[in-house]
Amino acid sequence: MLDSNKNSLIVLALKDIIASDDTIEPETIVEKVNNMTKEDIVSCNSFVLEDFLAGIFLYTVLNVENRNCENSVREITDEYIQSFETQKKSIKFITTYNNFSMEAANEVAIDARALVLLAETGGRCQKCGRILGIKKEGNDINYAKIVRLSETDDIILCVDCEREIRNLSEEDKLALLSDKHDLEILVKARDATSRHEIEKQIEQVLREVDLMDVTADTQLKMEPIKVENKITEKRLKERVLFDVRRFYEGVNDTLDRLAGENKLNVDRFAKSIKRMYEDASESQISQSAIYNLLVETLFEKTGRKYREACEIIISYFVQRCEVFDEITK
Repeated sequence: MLDSNKNSLIVLALKDIIASDDTIEPETIVEKVNNMTKEDIVSCNSFVLEDFLAGIFLYTVLNVENRNCENSVREITDEYIQSFETQKKSIKFITTYNNFSMEAANEVAIDARALVLLAETGGRCQKCGRILGIKKEGNDINYAKIVRLSETDDIILCVDCEREIRNLSEEDKLALLSDKHDLEILVKARDATSRHEIEKQIEQVLREVDLMDVTADTQLKMEPIKVENKITEKRLKERVLFDVRRFYEGVNDTLDRLAGENKLNVDRFAKSIKRMYEDASESQISQSAIYNLLVETLFEKTGRKYREACEIIISYFVQRCEVFDEITK
């Protein structure tokens, strides 16, 4: 029932409420699923969302010493929630803490952020250009350091430049910030180029399809079902959703265009995919195995070209319902 777009804002608001409650001592366990103290929560930026919400809920249910506190009650307004908008990128969500300490979980999130920033700079310090690595800090001068330049912008520097930045003039900091924005634009341009290339490959695969015959009893479903409601395997679900979010409209537009050029019978092609799925599912194999089999079949049928494009096309038909049926409850 939560708006997933606001998960980070929810966590930031709860952290703020807990941090500002002077009646809670730092060592008090506030998140009762993982026994996180107030101090842990305030210093942590990486959370298992379900555990975090459940643990705090348990604390509020079990804490019966805060009765008759009407004067302390405050309303959670939209304005209050939105006040954390500029900080939401600081919150990371993980699937499990495993045996990590809270400090270790935070290190994972920091490393993930560093990887994004390193991708922007080509693996180098943004200021001096020295090649960087992500590892435990020791005597290695090339250890990557994340530095916040503004409320919304981080940069990646080597240890030396990170020390020097404290003494930089505002003009030099603004120059680094401008360079950071240029790098972001370059990354987006690279991504757009890569996306354009993939879309060209998708079109080429679709132009070359020549699949098996369709039987008369192969029927198509007209209403698409959410991927979440028909895939049980977590990794496969993430993979398909990633493809669908990036390329569903592109594949759809390409099919429409090829149909308009009389280069492809879309209905026949969809039925062919449906037939391939029906044949594969008779073997009682896993969903991942079925998905990979369909990708491999399409890959073979089109001369073993552009496997990634074949994966995206099969993901498209998962969303459209030719592949996988709705999970019955």
